[in-house]
Amino acid sequence: MTNAVREIQVSIEEARETVALNDALERLNQNADFRKVILDDYFKDNAIRLVELKAAPQAQAEQVQANIMRDIDAIGALKQHFNMLRVMAEQAKASIDDSQETLNDMAEAGEM
Repeated sequence: MTNAVREIQVSIEEARETVALNDALERLNQNADFRKVILDDYFKDNAIRLVELKAAPQAQAEQVQANIMRDIDAIGALKQHFNMLRVMAEQAKASIDDSQETLNDMAEAGEM
C-alpha cells in the first residue's frame, strides 16, 4: 500500500467522523427534550430574555452588561457551531465520494 493510498484512507476516515458528528446532531434535533431545552428555551426564549434584560434600568452596570453580552455571544457561538457542523458534513460527504473515486481509479490503474 502506497503512502498516497494511506493518506486517502485516513482522509476518508476523518471525513466519516465529521459526517457521524453531524448525524449525532441531527438525532439530537429529532429529540423532543433537546428541541425544548436547547432549540426553544436556550436559542429563543433565553435570547429574548437576555436582550430584554440588557435594556432594563437595573442591569446597566458595566459588569452586568458585560455578562449579558457574554451570554448572548455564547448563544450565537453554539448556534454557529451547529451550523458549521452541517456545512463541514456536507463538504466531508463530497470529499468521501471524491476520495473513493480516486481510490477506484488508482486500483484500476494498478497503483494500489
